[in-house]
Amino acid sequence: MWRLRCFVFFSLLHLASCAVRQIVYVSHSVEPAMSHENLQNILLTCQRRNQLLGVTGLLIYRDGCFCQLLEGPHQSIQTVMQSIIRDQRHAGIIVVLDRIVDTRDFPTWNIAFRNLQYTNKMNEWADQQANPLTFEEQQIFDETLSNVNNPPQMSRVIARLIQVYQRILMHMDPHPTLENQWSRANKIGHDDAFQ
Repeated sequence: MWRLRCFVFFSLLHLASCAVRQIVYVSHSVEPAMSHENLQNILLTCQRRNQLLGVTGLLIYRDGCFCQLLEGPHQSIQTVMQSIIRDQRHAGIIVVLDRIVDTRDFPTWNIAFRNLQYTNKMNEWADQQANPLTFEEQQIFDETLSNVNNPPQMSRVIARLIQVYQRILMHMDPHPTLENQWSRANKIGHDDAFQ
């Protein structure tokens, strides 16, 4: 009997250490328009912290709003979230998803970053046919923000967000800066971006 209890205990302990916690939250900047320098500082802080803690994920910014997906060991995610909550550069944090998953969706990205502010300004002429990348990113970002208080809808929206960004990130540098993220995304031809 004690062997069975030990086996169950150590099995659960192993499962807990292998499980990946995934959190998605939205927030808004306290600055109406976040400066390039502040965005760069946020990105560098996230890269260092996430690498040390074994956290991966995605950070999206547009019009003063953030959406971030974080994934990693439970304790690491707790540490990162505590740091995020204390960060004075944003407010109104709403966790829209908190779950345990078997595998990471962004395993090679300690922080993937997309500044949709740039894609908005540089592609104001874009429509769905002319630039599917920008159109789909803008659409999923809007859907995420508009469904914050609709949990049944949110899981579908987050699944779509993950799919969109997995396709986009296949073409991008896993060690992002504000400059190389946008310049690399611009080099993706329309023919190969969404095939």
